Amino acid sequence: MRVTLELGGKSAAIARDDFLLEEAAAILARTITVMSTQVCAMLSRGIVPRSRHDRLAELIAAEMQRVVIGHSDDPATELGPLAMKRQPERLESYVEEGRSSAELVTGGNRPAHLNRGFFREPTLFANVNNRSRIAQEEIFGPALSLIRCEDEDDALRIAMRAPMASTARC
Repeated sequence: MRVTLELGGKSAAIARDDFLLEEAAAILARTITVMSTQVCAMLSRGIVPRSRHDRLAELIAAEMQRVVIGHSDDPATELGPLAMKRQPERLESYVEEGRSSAELVTGGNRPAHLNRGFFREPTLFANVNNRSRIAQEEIFGPALSLIRCEDEDDALRIAMRAPMASTARC
């Protein structure tokens, strides 16, 4: 049975043992592109059993690298610009934070083909501690934190951990 919960700006997706990793990767890589990441119910934390974490990270990274980034008037665009000037700078600060507290698997940069505007690549952090800033605060950018869990009970505990207060609100 599928369930979707509105858990605030750091909504979690749990990739259970019986869910196809390829399907989970496609969902998680594309969820952070919806409306240029300006969605409060965006799935920005992926929780996965420890034994499946590294493979899911590889698959998500491959999916993210296929995302078409561009202007909103191009029908091929899957990820447009961020909403305002402060957002790319804010995302860059979280990328730096993520580099020191987790593994930056892919993204985090300005796309090479777009030298103007508020564009950023989809970003995946792996081996994220659920208590870290990148897992707890609303980034308002195309960033996904992949978090290891031990079992289903642990996944639920992680998913339900209340995010810290954010300085930005939807």
